[in-house]
Amino acid sequence: MSSKENYCYKILNTYGLIVDFEGEQHRSNVPSPVKGENFSQWKHRVLGDEVSNVVVYAPYAPRGNKKIQTLQAEASAEHLEKTFRLLKKNFAKQKAIEVSVAKEVTALAFASVPKNTLQDLVDEFYESLEPSVQEFFHRHRFCIPNFRHT
Repeated sequence: MSSKENYCYKILNTYGLIVDFEGEQHRSNVPSPVKGENFSQWKHRVLGDEVSNVVVYAPYAPRGNKKIQTLQAEASAEHLEKTFRLLKKNFAKQKAIEVSVAKEVTALAFASVPKNTLQDLVDEFYESLEPSVQEFFHRHRFCIPNFRHT
């Protein structure tokens, strides 16, 4: 994805504005909002002097007799499609990270058995354990029936 789409995505995240422009922006990071700033000041500060044809996409209700082809031409959605593709890609990455973290947390939660639970199980089923398992518990002086290791 081009740096332009990345930059427009950052503007969307910072300002809630969907923009398009021609040329190359002078920054790589979008600056924070400035209270009371007008569009001309914002355009100069955020995009720089090298850009032209700055367009802000805003919802409006077209007249009922307006041709769809005219709307499509006015919208010039190619840039928007790229920006929203990037947005979707970033959401997918974020979702993958969240799923990965949830898997790790779940795996850690079930990776071991609390000592008291293991002790209770051994106490209850000690006689039915294989001799090698009984030896293991004796060897480690842990979970011997009727003996609580502290």
